[in-house]
Amino acid sequence: MSHFVVDILTPNSIVAKDIPADELIIPAEGGEINVLPEHTHIISKLGTGVMTIKAGSVDRHFATTAGLIKVLNNKVTIMSYVCEENTIVDLDRAKLALQKAKEVLRTGLFDGEPLTDVDLVKYQRKLERAENRIKASYLGKGAH
Repeated sequence: MSHFVVDILTPNSIVAKDIPADELIIPAEGGEINVLPEHTHIISKLGTGVMTIKAGSVDRHFATTAGLIKVLNNKVTIMSYVCEENTIVDLDRAKLALQKAKEVLRTGLFDGEPLTDVDLVKYQRKLERAENRIKASYLGKGAH
């Protein structure tokens, strides 16, 4: 079976380079995109979600947060604000972040002060990221 390669970049690091893949499932802003070898060229917005790279019998899962997707000539470049592989997610930290975001959103207060509109969006995104990291951390357990 032919394959393609995947690069995952964040502003702070190269998360992965030239990962061989038979299939890639990407959380795009408008829904999931399933990339296979010889896929048509696209540029799309990356959504917050779990991305899965399949190569043979091995699946790798990454928690991604917004960015861009480029598919060109059997190479996929993922540019994400934040991305981490499920094998390195700190589950306890993610659960704590989830609790904190839920509490701030429930009360509408942070450090005793009412949330601004900007704060509200910020904590909604923190909640999404924490849920995403927790979900990713449970995928592929026992597969590595």
